[in-house]
Amino acid sequence: MLKRYVDDPRDASEAQIAQAANDTLPTVWPLFWSFRLMVALGFSFIAVMAYFFWRSSFRGQVYPRWALWGAVAVIPTPWIAAELGWFVAEYGRQHGQWMACCQPHCRSVIFRYRICC
Repeated sequence: MLKRYVDDPRDASEAQIAQAANDTLPTVWPLFWSFRLMVALGFSFIAVMAYFFWRSSFRGQVYPRWALWGAVAVIPTPWIAAELGWFVAEYGRQHGQWMACCQPHCRSVIFRYRICC
């Protein structure tokens, strides 16, 4: 990782070592918020289903107009949640390579992805 900043890693200064170490840290906020939004959408599916089950079971299948519009509005949200799940998996996979790159016991990861420090 130091070869980005200096030709011979033995000659690296403390500032170059600190900068190389900071470069290995992934950005966390996209993963943080996409996961939470995916989970929130999942709970909203359960809430919508429970509401309509309750209305159809105990209220004689009479639905207020806002509930019907809300049911139409949630139609694309499973696709959005699936895309967010894909993002969480791929973002973690792409940035996980850098985290495991320099561990001595992860030689199979280094050779598999051809990432060398």
